[in-house]
Amino acid sequence: MRWTYLKPGVIEGRYNLEVSAEKHGTYHSTIEIVAGQVKEISAFLSRQMVTYNWTVEPVQIEDQYRITLEAEFETNVPAPVVTVEPALQVVPFPEGETATVNVTVTNHGLIAAHNVGIEFDQSANYEVVPLIREIGILPPMSSVVVPVNPSVA
Repeated sequence: MRWTYLKPGVIEGRYNLEVSAEKHGTYHSTIEIVAGQVKEISAFLSRQMVTYNWTVEPVQIEDQYRITLEAEFETNVPAPVVTVEPALQVVPFPEGETATVNVTVTNHGLIAAHNVGIEFDQSANYEVVPLIREIGILPPMSSVVVPVNPSVA
């Protein structure tokens, strides 16, 4: 899911960015805003399927408390669990040449994952190009191998 946030009049500088959503984790990052440039951030918010509720009750004895920790599992909504492996791989090759690395995208969940795609952050030093960008639907308990061509810029 993509969201766009536009805020005119932001002064140049470094800012702490926090992105959150109900029943999801929180993303934190430090970003630098430069005048006249659009800042694009990819923030991944993992779904929180387990919540913890703390209850603190005072008891009759002074300075003692009964603390109860209750784990609440969200079991009525199944979810796909998608991983990408290898997470990090160093491929030595000469500058200007490319190599092919196979990346395995797996759905460990019990329902299909929809709109599955793969993309990599780029840098001034390297470029990583997946030969398949849009996987589409990844069935439950299945994997797909995506060839990837990394190259030194």
